[in-house]
Amino acid sequence: MEEDEVTSKLKKLARLIEYHNNLYYNEDNPEISDADYDNLRIENIELEKKFPDLVLLNSPTKKVGAELTSAFKKVQHSVPMLSLGNTFTKDDVQD
Repeated sequence: MEEDEVTSKLKKLARLIEYHNNLYYNEDNPEISDADYDNLRIENIELEKKFPDLVLLNSPTKKVGAELTSAFKKVQHSVPMLSLGNTFTKDDVQD
């Protein structure tokens, strides 16, 4: 695959993944299965591994989720939603 083809494919994948992120996270209306979404991300990741010099600045691999929306009202959790970022064992997540 030529570099211009790879760049074009990465741009297309970025647009598609961003589109589906918005549908899933903001619209609560996904159009594709989780497996199909995962396949888009895997294809993007594999191309980026193979052509690291062509990784886009706005690559979906550099983001989590979608842009925030104000469409949903804020709620107060009865139990705080704490980060799992420092969880390393089963005991860390069990009450």
